[in-house]
Amino acid sequence: MSSSWITNFDDVYKHAVKSKDEGGMGFSDEVAATFALNASSGSGVSFYIHRVFNNINYTRIKNFFIGLGWGFIDRVDVVHRGEHKSAFIHFKPDTFKVDKSDAFAALSGAIKGERVKITYDDPWFWFLQISTVVKSDEPPIPHVGALLQVGEGDKARNFNTSGGKGGRGGKGGKGHKGGKGRKGGRGGKGGKGGSKSAPPRPTLDMWVNDADSEGKKAVAHVEESDPASKKTLVESFSGLKEFLKGTKGGAEDGEINETN
Repeated sequence: MSSSWITNFDDVYKHAVKSKDEGGMGFSDEVAATFALNASSGSGVSFYIHRVFNNINYTRIKNFFIGLGWGFIDRVDVVHRGEHKSAFIHFKPDTFKVDKSDAFAALSGAIKGERVKITYDDPWFWFLQISTVVKSDEPPIPHVGALLQVGEGDKARNFNTSGGKGGRGGKGGKGHKGGKGRKGGRGGKGGKGGSKSAPPRPTLDMWVNDADSEGKKAVAHVEESDPASKKTLVESFSGLKEFLKGTKGGAEDGEINETN
């Protein structure tokens, strides 16, 4: 049989829904349709890697597949599964290079249900499959905070920590299918990205106005029954105001000259 059926949606669907005894995949109608869609270059090939080490992030996976030159990588979705991750590699529609021998070999092998093993960092490797999950419009909800695991093996219990007060995370995209979008991870109160501009350098006019304002506030709080204190206070702030005004003659652009 010619390998041309690999690039035909209907043929791939028939193969996927066919029983394993007949050489097919044995999928239900719905799963077979999704399988055929994700195997099509026209709609965008989507590979699935079931097991990825937790210390490997989506950027490393994406960069690896970009380096293969199989097509334009639309995005890589990573799902945390406790002791490991799973990854979905989505190619942009109409960009998967079926005319490239290694790319076609990987695609056709995955469609046929053969073992497709690719070494990403010798001796470490991944197994590629065609995804049977409908690609969501947005990437999955990201893991926020540290991953806490209590126990081992089948008895291990995983917890997503919420994180304490720390740097504020950037806004993210929205979530995987079935859930609402991911709202950017908030690490608590902390510095926002970027730096704020420095406050304006104070000028003599600002200081004179501040002295005048503070003097009026202080005078207002002096009891009327103590005119001597009130008079002294008024004179003190007036003297400060005049002193500040007097320094203006030796400054440039209304600012006091700095001295060491």
